[in-house]
Amino acid sequence: MGERDMVTALPDAPGRDLTLAMIADEAGFAALQPEWDALATQMRARGCLRHAWALAGWMHSMKPRGGRLCIITARDSGALVGLWPLARFQHRFHRELRPLGWDAWDVVDLLVAPGPAQAIIVDALWTAACRQGQVLYVPYVQAGSLLADCINARAAWTARDPFRTYVADFQGHVDFASYGRSITRSGSKDGPRRRRLGKLGALRFRHETDPARRLAVLRWALAQKLAWAQRRGVRSEAITDQRFTAFLESLAAGSPEQSPLRVFSLCLDDQVIAADIATLGGSVLDSHIIAFDHDWARHSPGSLLQGDVLRWAQERGLAFDFGVTEDAYKAEWCNSRVVMTRHVAALTPGGLAAVAWHWRLLCYRRLRSRYRRALGWVVSRLIKPRAVSLVKRLRVRAGVTYQQ
Repeated sequence: MGERDMVTALPDAPGRDLTLAMIADEAGFAALQPEWDALATQMRARGCLRHAWALAGWMHSMKPRGGRLCIITARDSGALVGLWPLARFQHRFHRELRPLGWDAWDVVDLLVAPGPAQAIIVDALWTAACRQGQVLYVPYVQAGSLLADCINARAAWTARDPFRTYVADFQGHVDFASYGRSITRSGSKDGPRRRRLGKLGALRFRHETDPARRLAVLRWALAQKLAWAQRRGVRSEAITDQRFTAFLESLAAGSPEQSPLRVFSLCLDDQVIAADIATLGGSVLDSHIIAFDHDWARHSPGSLLQGDVLRWAQERGLAFDFGVTEDAYKAEWCNSRVVMTRHVAALTPGGLAAVAWHWRLLCYRRLRSRYRRALGWVVSRLIKPRAVSLVKRLRVRAGVTYQQ
């Protein structure tokens, strides 16, 4: 294993022990799949905490970047009751731990079986992680989760970067029409758009389950998203990264039973005109990429597909998470927002210097953002109106002079 087993007695189970181990090889990683997914299902964990997601992230992101497996398991009488899947990166002055997956998207947590011993298992997993690294990087963690509470209570110091994610919560709504009446978005144009498209062919919403079809729609969506970014002058490192494409393709090739990736499409006859790439886990459907064919933009196929996917989620009792980016259309579709926090936390005193550097960088970025917002306010509210007024006066004066 590369790390000796650590044993902690469970107070509510006399004569039984909680055994911790660290898995550092791919064979052990693969062998965990049935127990891992069973524990994730028991916890109703998000799709990015499933085994297939972690494996794809390891193979296409973390392993190529020089990471080493550091999967911490907790067993009670042989049964898996706790799991913290991590990768370890060696930096110049410290070792950093990151949750297995794709950093930019993952909303992570500890996988710990519910029960009276949950707090003890969480504490044991944290203690074991402190022996493996000095710094913990967490892309997103939801407020009130096991990992969020653990970081807040046990980290020596943490640099926090909070975000708000848009969520469609269907609780209290008997159907999608009821939910539609409770949000700010007006769907008055959706019906005419569907009718206009219906005159051009058969309009169909599809949840893609065939692996070959999922892969084809995924590649189409990535190509459309890249073309959209180029038209808008938007720089997206993920869309142009071949490792990211390979990461998603490996998930799309898997069966829906094992892979958390979900692919939705809006088709006109056999032609895909919009696609949504999401992950399903527990009670949440997380949307990651929505793309549409620019040739059909005047019909707003992306918006029509978004309504179909939300309806699909509502019918299955799922919340729909749009992610943390600040897009206006998300606010129109959603009725709540959830706090997500990115952490760079010191696990030991040896990680304090690295966290201090991240904290300084974060402070600089916040000051730069405030400066840009203030500058934009000055330009739009003070300089621009006065400049327009001055130009008008000069034009009037020049016109009077010309007439004379």
